[in-house]
Amino acid sequence: LCARNAESTIERAITSTLPEAGCELLLVDDHCSDKTVELAKNCAGERLRVLQAPNPGGVSVARQTYLEAVRTPYVTILDADDEWIPGRAERIIKALDSGADIYTEPIDLYDGPTNKFLRTMSAPEFLKKEKTPARLFERNYLPGDTQVGAKVATFKKAGGYDIGLFGSEGYDLLLRAVMGGAQFAYGEASGY
Repeated sequence: LCARNAESTIERAITSTLPEAGCELLLVDDHCSDKTVELAKNCAGERLRVLQAPNPGGVSVARQTYLEAVRTPYVTILDADDEWIPGRAERIIKALDSGADIYTEPIDLYDGPTNKFLRTMSAPEFLKKEKTPARLFERNYLPGDTQVGAKVATFKKAGGYDIGLFGSEGYDLLLRAVMGGAQFAYGEASGY
């Protein structure tokens, strides 16, 4: 997780990851001035490792900080105002262990204020059948980096996050990974 002043949502986000036994939880503090870090530590205890971004540079700086600090062969992102659906880590690990470089699965969208289910977003069926990276652009489909699990080596080979970008840093990294030969795998169950 990367967070900046997310005290109203951080506990829900962290709590959603706790059933994922054996997974390291890493929080990059993007210079919070509220109780985000304290609440996260209280929620996750010893399972949580906290780092601070070198400067309050936004999402791309925070995500590059954790990419450099992660100690596992795989990485996935959870925004501080989102939640995991149980079983996601197991599916990600299985797909990446089977040879995929990047794994994505459907996400369920809810309206924040009302918690009303809106819809499930998933990859188009044609992508699941083909291995041609250019087809990711058909119908303008490319998952966000919070929707994927990836091999750390794949993201590092692609050059990591461009800390000069704001708002498109995840898409940029995924595009560079695909252009470097990264292969996607697609799951069926919603995980985010």
